[in-house]
Amino acid sequence: MPLRNLVVAALAICVVAGVITAIADEGRNEPGAVASARAASGKKKPAAKPAFRGRTVYVTMRRLAFAPRTIRLRVGDRVVWRNRDNVEHNVTTQPDPAGTNLVDLASPTIRSGGAYAYVARYVGKALYVCTFHPTTMQAHIVVTPRS
Repeated sequence: MPLRNLVVAALAICVVAGVITAIADEGRNEPGAVASARAASGKKKPAAKPAFRGRTVYVTMRRLAFAPRTIRLRVGDRVVWRNRDNVEHNVTTQPDPAGTNLVDLASPTIRSGGAYAYVARYVGKALYVCTFHPTTMQAHIVVTPRS
């Protein structure tokens, strides 16, 4: 009999816990509940990104090389690097001792089949490399003012 009493007590605890959880979760997934929770916390919905209006240039990473080796953009243009190799790459500008380079690239690791996009915000030119393969994967980016 004591085992039966333990089983009944365990079932009763589970039922009570389920009821408490259901009451606590009530309304949590309703759209109005999220909006009212945001309003109560004072947090605003993030602003939408502005529409992209520049042109897009594509760079392919294949056979441990960038193609094309020089890309020319205007401020506001976007460049997309696409990894078509079977190894990981990245895109990183080299240090500028004079401090005149405002083109600053530091992508995360781009997996095979993946891509990375960068929108040019500043005028400048720079050598960039894949830090995993810096001797073979080198190219240039040139950003000019928008006319």
